[in-house]
Amino acid sequence: MPGAAAATRPPKRPRSSAYDRGRLPGRADRRRNRGPTRRVPPLMIRIATPADLDAIVQLHTEARATYYRGHLPEEEYAGAAEVGRSRGGWSRAIDRPDATVLCAERDGTLVGVAAFAVRDGVMHLTQLHVSPSHWRTGIGTELHTACVDAWRQAGVDSTQLEVFVHNTRAQSFYADRGWTPDPDHPRAGTHLILRLTVS
Repeated sequence: MPGAAAATRPPKRPRSSAYDRGRLPGRADRRRNRGPTRRVPPLMIRIATPADLDAIVQLHTEARATYYRGHLPEEEYAGAAEVGRSRGGWSRAIDRPDATVLCAERDGTLVGVAAFAVRDGVMHLTQLHVSPSHWRTGIGTELHTACVDAWRQAGVDSTQLEVFVHNTRAQSFYADRGWTPDPDHPRAGTHLILRLTVS
């Protein structure tokens, strides 16, 4: 009998205030059932020491391969001679009193590195690399911010860098942070020259 069936049917659930605010009912329950949220260990940025040299060279070599591969012969960015040259450059930068090398470390592992120094009276960001396995986790942004903070404290008005012409990922990263082509010398060989006004 239709009336009896209707009497045993549960009443319709009214729309909740959460639904009215644009959130679907039950979303909080779904969030609770996802399990524990993944904790991202804090990032520590510090001055590099000679003990960091091996890890820095390895990270640098891995990062360079991502944008030089397909554009340069492998021996020019990952060959033994080039890695040795890179190691010597990093070693000198760590020891130089007029240069700064910053390490980004997470859970005791080097995940990013940056270096800057004055050349010909102009501050240069000479290196900024993040381990490819840690891309898009904010490490590059934090390293860049640490560099800019150091420049401001030192009274630096503007800085310069060079970026490989085919490294569009890096070019986009720098453009998002205010770097623009150098109006006087926009290019040097296979690299674009960018400038940043530090304010």
